[in-house]
Amino acid sequence: GAWSDVSIATMTIISAIIQVSGTGTVIAVGWDSSVTGGIFRSTNNGAGWTRVLATAMTFGGFTSVAIASNGDIIASGYLGYVYKSSDDGVTWSRVGVIGDGTRTADIKKIITASDGNLYAISRLFALSGGGDLLRSTDNGLTWQPIYTSKAFWLQNVIEASTPGLFYAVVLPAGAFSGRVGLIVSTDYGMTWTYLANLLTTGIASDNIRAGLFQNTDGRLLIGAGTSTSAGTGYIFRSGVS
Repeated sequence: GAWSDVSIATMTIISAIIQVSGTGTVIAVGWDSSVTGGIFRSTNNGAGWTRVLATAMTFGGFTSVAIASNGDIIASGYLGYVYKSSDDGVTWSRVGVIGDGTRTADIKKIITASDGNLYAISRLFALSGGGDLLRSTDNGLTWQPIYTSKAFWLQNVIEASTPGLFYAVVLPAGAFSGRVGLIVSTDYGMTWTYLANLLTTGIASDNIRAGLFQNTDGRLLIGAGTSTSAGTGYIFRSGVS
C-alpha cells in the first residue's frame, strides 16, 4: 500500500518504536538536536504523535524501548538511565540506572526474552572497555551483568525463534577497524561463542550502527553502517539456521 510521512518534527533521531500489545498505542523514543531525550506516544497506530517525556541527557537520548512481562514499558539509552511507564506510556518515571555502579555506559538495546526477563546490552564509553549483557528479573527495577566482554562492543541483540537462543552483533573494542562480527548464546546470554566475521574492513569509525533481525524462514539479516560519512552501508543474510 501507499506510504505517508508521519514524522515527529521535533526529533532529530528516532531510535526505536514499539506497539503496546492489543491497542493502537505506539511508543517512539529518541532525541533531538539539543540532546534532549524524548518519548512520544501515538494512540492511532502512528498517524499522530504527542510528546510524553522530555529529559536532558548529557551525551544523547533514548536508544531502546521494550515491554516487560508485567506490561510496563521500559525505555533507556545514554548513561543507562531507565524510565518506566505503567499506564500505556501516558506518564513516565525514572526508576534506576542500568550498570554496576562503577562504569559509565550507554544502552544499545533492551529486549524481553521468552523466560520473562529483560536483557540489555551496554557499551562502555572507554574505547578499550568492551560491554556488558545485563538481566533484570524484576521488570526493569534492578539489573545484574551476566556477561562481560573486554574484547567487544556489543551493538545489538535478539532472541531467535528458539527460546534462549541469542544472537549479538559485536565490534572489536579499542580499534576503529571496521570489523563486524556475530556471536551466539544458547543459554539466555550466560555464555557466548564467536560465530562469524561478517566484515573484516570497510567502516573506519566508532559510530557503527547495526540492525539484527530474524526472518520467518529462520535467516538472520544484519545491517551495518556508520552515522559519519566514512565507510559504506552493508546488509548480510545468513543461511537458514
